[in-house]
Amino acid sequence: MKEEKLPIGRIDYLSHRGEVAESIEYVDPQEFETDIKKEAGCGVPLSIVLYKDAAGTAIPHRFLLEYDYASTGFEIVDSPYLNITNMEQFSQAKTLIDGYCERFFQDGYGANFSNLSQIDLGRCYMKDKKHFVQNYADLGKFRIDTYYDKDLVRVKQYENLGDMVKNGLSRLDSAELTQVSKAEISRLGKEQKYEQTPEGKLPESVPETSPAWNDEEEFEM
Repeated sequence: MKEEKLPIGRIDYLSHRGEVAESIEYVDPQEFETDIKKEAGCGVPLSIVLYKDAAGTAIPHRFLLEYDYASTGFEIVDSPYLNITNMEQFSQAKTLIDGYCERFFQDGYGANFSNLSQIDLGRCYMKDKKHFVQNYADLGKFRIDTYYDKDLVRVKQYENLGDMVKNGLSRLDSAELTQVSKAEISRLGKEQKYEQTPEGKLPESVPETSPAWNDEEEFEM
């Protein structure tokens, strides 16, 4: 069985506005260093974030001294996964999410674990094809977030990872996840039709209201 490891840091790729457009986490220090050197050396706008473990220690990072942080951000923060202490539960969580994503996307790839705080559980478009419901799993905070377009509309919070595995991830249902109520949407001040397309059936184009997610890779059918 493959040994599960928690991320030791991430690269945040920035948009032209300086906002985070995509985050990729790393568990292997050498791969992390290699990608930083490659991306920063090419002038890609990014921010480097190192995670401190329970002892307050981050990976060695003297190699970062050669970069110009006027254009490349850098910070060291507490790992968002310090609460994950049971690696067996962590492995179970990933297995359940992977199985769900294989069924939902039907693309042969399963889940994308490049950011454990925002694991894509899929998107479903409203009948008008202009608005969508998007779900993410956050293994660091033990929650499942539901967005209506770019707005967080619902949070399912669990006590710990074991609770999330038993009462959340083992019962993932696309029909339930992709439904939002009239009350939930009305709190956002929006009035739309509430019928949604069948799961996995996505329109060819992405609406202008879509956040900076890579739909071409994640939703290619």
